[in-house]
Amino acid sequence: MKSKFIIGSLFIAIAGYFLGAEVFKEETNKTSQTSSKKLQVTASFYPLYYFASQIGGDKVNIANITPSGTEPHEYELTTQDRAKIENSRLLILNGGGLEVWADKINDDLKSKNVTVVTVGGDLITGKDPHIWL
Repeated sequence: MKSKFIIGSLFIAIAGYFLGAEVFKEETNKTSQTSSKKLQVTASFYPLYYFASQIGGDKVNIANITPSGTEPHEYELTTQDRAKIENSRLLILNGGGLEVWADKINDDLKSKNVTVVTVGGDLITGKDPHIWL
């Protein structure tokens, strides 16, 4: 039980660090023309969307890729999903093979100025990528 608390706390800290860094970067790079623009963030599925919205608050505009009632393990991106991601400044992924589509678009995103954060990283052990639990 204690290890789940530690993993959950670490997950939130990592997500907060990257999201906070992006918000700070956006704030320092603002011009008067873009002062009302929020940081565009895309999350791969609902738990990451929820964490990002809690961390980013009113400074971010967050899109959730996986529709409600759909398994993130099996979901394939639509053209609209890909456009949301490419128009974002930050893409938050779980990792550990949860998003089957992630590896397919990672290389393309390097030229789009989208920062990809895989929050699971080294926390995922074995075959269970469900770190938010």
